[in-house]
Amino acid sequence: MIRQYVKIALLAMAMLCSINVVAQDRFVKFVTQAALPLGGCSGFEGGVGLNLGHNKHKLNLQVTANYASLRSLSSESEEESDSYYSTMPDDGVGVRYKRLSVPVELHWRSSDDELGSLYLLAGGVYNLNFSGECLWDSSSEHIFALNDGLNRHSFAARLGAGIAMYISDNVSLGAKAYLDINITSPIRKYSISDRLFEYQGSIEDAFDDVAFVLAGYLTF
Repeated sequence: MIRQYVKIALLAMAMLCSINVVAQDRFVKFVTQAALPLGGCSGFEGGVGLNLGHNKHKLNLQVTANYASLRSLSSESEEESDSYYSTMPDDGVGVRYKRLSVPVELHWRSSDDELGSLYLLAGGVYNLNFSGECLWDSSSEHIFALNDGLNRHSFAARLGAGIAMYISDNVSLGAKAYLDINITSPIRKYSISDRLFEYQGSIEDAFDDVAFVLAGYLTF
């Protein structure tokens, strides 16, 4: 059922893009972006999506699908693989996992300039978390794969601001800074089978309630 909805959504987006492909300042534009999380974790996040709205509109809607490759800022995790999300508390026990996220952002443009615009953004993020495992110290030695210690789904609210510089009617470069505020956590410390609460230290240190992120993107 979910696959059918995805196929219908992709077909609808393809039809919208084909209708607007010859128009100036298209209502539907493609977006590709990269993000750099700061505070609590470091690494890289990249994705693609759609931007709905004309340059002249006060409100634009941006929807993307992103893959995250993140790790904690602790020096103990410098040797970690970039393909995982990891946390290394002081006791040397950590958790890492992969993540796919789908943020939906509403951009309110506070200026109307031919060269670009400033905007405020607000929205929500759905995260699909997977391939979680518990590690031992910075050597990344595998202890066990996470079962109920990793929440399969998590949600966050997003608030921030940005700037978009118009290169042409349909091409623009943008930069934004935002806060992701966890509504639900990706980690269940008090899990029944994984029993993450038995480990000393704060195993959830890298999963702060608020994450600060810098991102850049291109619409075309």
